[in-house]
Amino acid sequence: MVTPTHLLTGSFFYAIGNTPAVNLTGPVPPDQDVDVLLLGCGDVRNVLFSVYMGTGKDRKIDFTCCDIQAEILARNIILYTLILDDTDDKDVERIWNIYYHVLLDDDSLGLLRKQAAKLLKVAATPDAWNNGQYGATLRFCDRYTFSQVSNLWESYALQPSHGEAFKEQQEKLQHSTKKAKDIQKDMVGDSTVLTGLRSTAPNTESALDDIIASYETFWKTGSCRPGDASTHLNPMLGTIDPRCVLHYGTDPVIGYHLSTAYVGLCENSPLKSHKAKAGQAGSGFMVAFNQFSTFAEAFRKSASCVRLRFVATDAVALCHTLQHLQTYKDSNTAGWYRTFRTWEPLVLDTADYSMNGTDTAPPLSFDVIDTSNLMDHFGCLNLLTGAGPLLKPKYTSTLSTELLVRREADFDEYKKSLLFGDIPTVALLLSLAPVELWTGTAAASGFDERMMVEMAGGSQADAPQMQSRFVLHWKSTAICNKPACPSAPESTKPPLTFKSKELASLLFQVFKAMFRDEDPTSWLSGIRDKLRKQTYGHYTRSSFVAILGLIRRWKMVDWDDFMRRLHDLIMNDLSLQAGTSYAAEMLVHLDVLGLRPMLESELPSRSGVTHPQCPLKHWTDVPSSLCVTMVIPREKLRLFKNASFKSGSPVVQMVLRAMDIRAQSFYMNIQAGFGNLKMFREKYAEDLALEIEEDERGWDGTAPMIVSAVVPSSVALQKLDLSTEVIFALNQSPHSFSAFSDRLGLDLAISQSTLASNDVYITKNRPNMSMPMAFSGIAGNPSKVDTKSSSSPSESGGNIEAWFHAQLTPDQSKLASVMAHIDILPGELQDILRSGTGVKTTQASTFEVSISFDTGEMVKKVRFPTPITMVGSKTRVARKSSYIEFIASVPAKKEICGLPDSLYSMVQEKRFLGVRTPHYVSLDQLPILDRFNPTKLSWLIPRLADMFSARERKTREVHMASNSRSGDVRVNFKDSLLSLIARTAGINGAQRQDVLALSDPQNGGVHVFIFISSLRLDISCQHVVLDAAVLPLSLDIMPHMIPLIDTLQQRGLMSINVDQDELLLWKHALPVMVERCRNWEHKPSCEYKTSGKVPASVEFGQQPLCSCGKGKFPAGYKTAFPGIWNKLSKYAARAAISPCFSVPFVERSFELKDLDKIQEWQNAGAVDGVAQKVEALKLKKGACFRCDKRKDSLLRCGGCKVAEYCSKECQKEDWKNGKHKVLCPLLGKK
Repeated sequence: MVTPTHLLTGSFFYAIGNTPAVNLTGPVPPDQDVDVLLLGCGDVRNVLFSVYMGTGKDRKIDFTCCDIQAEILARNIILYTLILDDTDDKDVERIWNIYYHVLLDDDSLGLLRKQAAKLLKVAATPDAWNNGQYGATLRFCDRYTFSQVSNLWESYALQPSHGEAFKEQQEKLQHSTKKAKDIQKDMVGDSTVLTGLRSTAPNTESALDDIIASYETFWKTGSCRPGDASTHLNPMLGTIDPRCVLHYGTDPVIGYHLSTAYVGLCENSPLKSHKAKAGQAGSGFMVAFNQFSTFAEAFRKSASCVRLRFVATDAVALCHTLQHLQTYKDSNTAGWYRTFRTWEPLVLDTADYSMNGTDTAPPLSFDVIDTSNLMDHFGCLNLLTGAGPLLKPKYTSTLSTELLVRREADFDEYKKSLLFGDIPTVALLLSLAPVELWTGTAAASGFDERMMVEMAGGSQADAPQMQSRFVLHWKSTAICNKPACPSAPESTKPPLTFKSKELASLLFQVFKAMFRDEDPTSWLSGIRDKLRKQTYGHYTRSSFVAILGLIRRWKMVDWDDFMRRLHDLIMNDLSLQAGTSYAAEMLVHLDVLGLRPMLESELPSRSGVTHPQCPLKHWTDVPSSLCVTMVIPREKLRLFKNASFKSGSPVVQMVLRAMDIRAQSFYMNIQAGFGNLKMFREKYAEDLALEIEEDERGWDGTAPMIVSAVVPSSVALQKLDLSTEVIFALNQSPHSFSAFSDRLGLDLAISQSTLASNDVYITKNRPNMSMPMAFSGIAGNPSKVDTKSSSSPSESGGNIEAWFHAQLTPDQSKLASVMAHIDILPGELQDILRSGTGVKTTQASTFEVSISFDTGEMVKKVRFPTPITMVGSKTRVARKSSYIEFIASVPAKKEICGLPDSLYSMVQEKRFLGVRTPHYVSLDQLPILDRFNPTKLSWLIPRLADMFSARERKTREVHMASNSRSGDVRVNFKDSLLSLIARTAGINGAQRQDVLALSDPQNGGVHVFIFISSLRLDISCQHVVLDAAVLPLSLDIMPHMIPLIDTLQQRGLMSINVDQDELLLWKHALPVMVERCRNWEHKPSCEYKTSGKVPASVEFGQQPLCSCGKGKFPAGYKTAFPGIWNKLSKYAARAAISPCFSVPFVERSFELKDLDKIQEWQNAGAVDGVAQKVEALKLKKGACFRCDKRKDSLLRCGGCKVAEYCSKECQKEDWKNGKHKVLCPLLGKK
């Protein structure tokens, strides 16, 4: 495992999700099938919601569902089969009860037992299941998962007639239910649990009482339904491990979008629950049940297009196993255990994984990977290293990570610990692009999360009753993780390279940051926080080795030189005082993977091994690494057996120590679980193998704990008589010393022995394993891989090959520039290049540069893995060697924000067109807000203002007060978005409008018409989205438009004024707004494809949109002025216009504490505005301030002594209808 091993004496059963459902298909264009990997899949809400949102036009969705708890999968499959069988929709209420309630009525329990018995008859073997009644939709990935799930179904099917088995089941259920309630009372106490409020966003303040009541009802009655008198304990909420209990934050309704009860929906809105009313008892249940019923029906109708695969294992273990399967043919395992506390190997051994290319063959790479909030448990870097390489090499492929438990006080501190270096730079090593950090914009607002913290009285972010959620999306760079082509020559240039010295320095900085807490001198800094948090360590040396494995696999660097430099930096560093004790652990993993084979001096000498004192003297071959396995008697663990959940789970390690030679090494990458050990051959036999039969009762069983670690053979044999001490101990940390040193001593030793003792075993392989553990698709010698073939066509083109080289800043901490090297292969383009024709480069987008010849021939549009700038760029042309190199700097965040396509990004290539940001939406599935009743939408006002960061809000306030436009194009764009949505809703003092225009008064007036159809709730990101028709004006349609435009203006057309820079941003945004909601396909003649760019044009009078979506609206699509609309609709396209929000990782959000500064900002703006007006008024000297008439004798205002008028009438009019009433006192002060 890449994470530390914990002494986990108890765990929570996450049977029911505690965050609202997300649409997993959102990143993928609607006309493409989707392969989804769900890591920590949890309950069914995300799958059901995604199917509801994203299965149009026979789109196929394939979900691979991974969860460490087999109980999760057993429950989910029961539910899916019940939905599939409920063809007349009569059982939906009983299905809800079975899945969500602790207590069941007779009918619901009877249905559960009947369904479980039915599935057991179908489930003779996993392959029989996969080929059976449900196998087309629901499939097992391996035999172990099938066995575990089947055992749970047997438990669900038990009835009183089963005698002792039924009685034992009931006793377990009673015990676990009581224990869950006791823990809930202990953890929550008298506090108010507010985490469910996020399911009511974006109107959390209206739902407070209902959410509190919903949580209390569930924990008091075991049901969501008020007045429910059910009495039977639900076996679907039972677990195999009696110490695994239902999580104290569980409330079934909060996995759904409860906001539909509070935001004010139209009567005919999708997902409107007509029974649910805010403040009514059980309103949350009614909303959730209504959505569940709707989603379940969609799932049943779409079953032929949906496939789900199930595997019970640790998420990171599955990721590295799938990476291994990507790289090595005919493999079904990578030598990983399923979890850090089980001895069961992870083997994907159903027929599907040996049927490459068939209809049932599972995907090994994915369009979407969702990790839930596993980063709270595994660490972000471990997740990205494991899951990132599994993304398909497409620019829309997305990996999402969710922060739920924030242990740092602010985002700046959290950002430092996310990837332990500059986030975009470290992410690039993993072939990932942190899209929110590059663009500085997000689709979701953090307003309601901050409101929840305020409602909780500003409590700590990791307190039991409070959490703080933020989702980061990581897009594939579509460079390093492309499937290898088996026909590619060995000399093919890697797609991305670094200089050895620079990359070694960067990785050394990452290494030091990952393990900075190993320096005891740092413990005194923030000691209280460390005492509280130190049990949550995420990283071991194998975490770091996994990163190195990817770098080696993708050939990013001259490996030998890089590895030598990095090794020297780490070994010579003295800042991590405990670091040298972990050096052996890192070296052994590097050696096992072939990343750095051990030197001769690091291996045990043959003469030493054959020494008469050495018990291994008869071994003919001593490998460079050995496995040390230790048996820990149960009495040694008594101290931890009854630990409370509040005390956390301490990290453990194995220590090998020889005090007489001052040698000590620590191993955190250990396996520890209860079981009975069997030896095959005698103790010191060279072919000794260990098999462990697990004790499923764990801490409540009778078997001892068995611990194993892989160590260098030179360490194991440092004392020839094997007298080296073996210590099973707690990891040394402030928390461990504080809690346990008085009972365990300064060594924190739980159990001690020696390598020669009868309770310690030395073997070549780990228990229950016959191969070493592989990381990152690397096993043994990384230069000899048996690569799985891929049918994916090359994107490089027949006569051009391109690769990139990254250069770091002088301190090697982050990216400075990226060079694109383009080889021109023999052909017409090479002939032109060698003829001496000039080469020119132009920036095509934030990420792209177009390289062409002066004669007009396009060489290549190069898409960089990072944003680029033309400032300081260089072009090198080698005509004889036939290549072109373009070097571009990576721009600063401020410069990126000024680029017109940095907010919204579309990717256009020969065979691909898609939106990178924001997500796709199915508008017709979304709830419709009642915009004709503005009083219902007052909650929207502060949430629209949340688009602005604290800095942007200050800029906006200053310029509004000075009555001038900001020089920040993003601030202006967001201001126009705010105005557009506010006028659509008729809020914030604005009159409701049905048709609006974007107008640049200085450059031709109106450029775009926006016809409002509806204001919807984009429940995926819990905010609003305008369902509108956009009509950009162009010279070719103007003759048909002029009479209609005149009519619109006569009816009160409202214009939003923009300047030239903002209009350019809108022209880049409109194609994305149209693309993200399309339900049509692009034609071969699409202007984006023929022109090779998006937008099609930004020139005056030209169309930015392609013609593919024009006039394509659903039946009954309504806008204002139907007579005019019927004539204009053929020129318009449907668009989804959403707010865009600042990213707290990039800029600080505007918070409640900033409200006191608004008046200060406005005053500063007012003074600046007056100064500007005084300068302007100097030009009016000698002219009337109202009519500009010049006259020798003018009347002067007695108040300010500045303004002058030609007559009393002009003076009165300027005071009454002009601005002088406001300006007069300010001008007087000035």
